[in-house]
Amino acid sequence: MSSRSRMRILATPLLALILAGTAHAHGEYGEHVEQFEDHMDTYAADVQAMSATVDAIAEGDKNMDALIEQWEAVKFHGAVEEVTAPLYPPVWAGISQLRNALDEQAEPAVVRERAEALKAALNQGLGALKWAAASGGQAADDHHEDEHGHDESQAATSPDAVDAIIEELEQAVALYQDDEVEQAQTLIQKAYLQRFEYLEGDLIEQDAKLVAALEEDFNGHLPTLMRDGADMAAVNARLDTMRERLNRAKQMLTDSDEDKPDVF
Repeated sequence: MSSRSRMRILATPLLALILAGTAHAHGEYGEHVEQFEDHMDTYAADVQAMSATVDAIAEGDKNMDALIEQWEAVKFHGAVEEVTAPLYPPVWAGISQLRNALDEQAEPAVVRERAEALKAALNQGLGALKWAAASGGQAADDHHEDEHGHDESQAATSPDAVDAIIEELEQAVALYQDDEVEQAQTLIQKAYLQRFEYLEGDLIEQDAKLVAALEEDFNGHLPTLMRDGADMAAVNARLDTMRERLNRAKQMLTDSDEDKPDVF
């Protein structure tokens, strides 16, 4: 995985600790992320287009798959994830909450409320990008090596990393059961930022929809359930879904490794 540099706008000291030493691997975002301050008009247009899609959903379109495909495709996605990372999960949370309202056949007023909340999250991300561009902060290199000089991402991209992710998710659910909600959500975000994102580059080539579903699980479904005080049956059901999806991802990574030629 190539090294990319970026500036992060850190929302809290706790999140700053999580993000320290984190590298992203969600495909190739292109040079626009490196020079994000020169692409604000593009990001604004992306937010405007996504907001129009959200409005259409609130008015009865109900095509959430199209919204997620749009979110995954726009350049704004990469800029928010790379430059203003703390504002990336709220967008996924907004998507999940809107989806839940539709699935539950909520009243139109509730659907509209969720739609407006999602649009607000999108605009907050855009606002943070504008602030970052105006502040002219120094970018920091996100390429990291361990104490022996080895690239940390090499171990992180192995299929065994999936087992570590599942273990951390199970620990997070156990923390939630003990009413340690903040610690549980922190562990979920750590598993996503410090482990799963290293795997995305390889996985997205094989099953982009699986990657998108897991992104929504990590950043939307599971944290939202915990934030809303869901019962353990619902939280465990989401954990089971994530475990099944992650095991599918592990099999893909294993098959990919087996297909690679041996190097002598």
